[in-house]
Amino acid sequence: MSAALAYTDKRGRIFFDARSEPLADGGIVRGTLHGELIRAPKGTVPVMLPGRTPLIRSGKAARRTALAALLPAGYTRLLLPAYEERAGAPQLPLFGYAYACAIDDELHVAATRTDEDPNWKPRKFREGELEELVATRVASDARNRILVQLGRCSLEYGCFTAQNVFLEKGEAALPVSPRCNARCVGCISELDSGSAIPSP
Repeated sequence: MSAALAYTDKRGRIFFDARSEPLADGGIVRGTLHGELIRAPKGTVPVMLPGRTPLIRSGKAARRTALAALLPAGYTRLLLPAYEERAGAPQLPLFGYAYACAIDDELHVAATRTDEDPNWKPRKFREGELEELVATRVASDARNRILVQLGRCSLEYGCFTAQNVFLEKGEAALPVSPRCNARCVGCISELDSGSAIPSP
């Protein structure tokens, strides 16, 4: 069971290369150790790291773009992807990028399960149930921008912590910050000056 490079092209299409072993960054750039990798859990979002070339055991994977994974709640990343930043690489949004690779043609990540709470598990709703919960709660306080944003996070982005607000259970995070560079669509925090995204 050896790790194969998972990478993207410039258009964001994901590929695996079994001939290249990707390196990870855990304070030092190195290969992964037995027990650090798990099959990507349900809810994992693979993301490209534009302007970044993945590092592999034999050097750099030229003309390829590094791939990382955003983990679902309840999992903690163990390693970051190792890459070399190319000239002119854009600033990355401030997300928790985890190392990702392929094993037996399946995406794996360097992570461990740290919270067994069932509120973090992806859940199914009957048709229109979540939309109804969000609409009812937002209508009760339509001037509350945070509540409106949490509704958007629940419905458009599938955020479980935002959904917990409307389900009235578990924990919920508030989408507020004095300053942020994550560039989330519809963000209500103040962004870096020069950002193309307006904020209040």
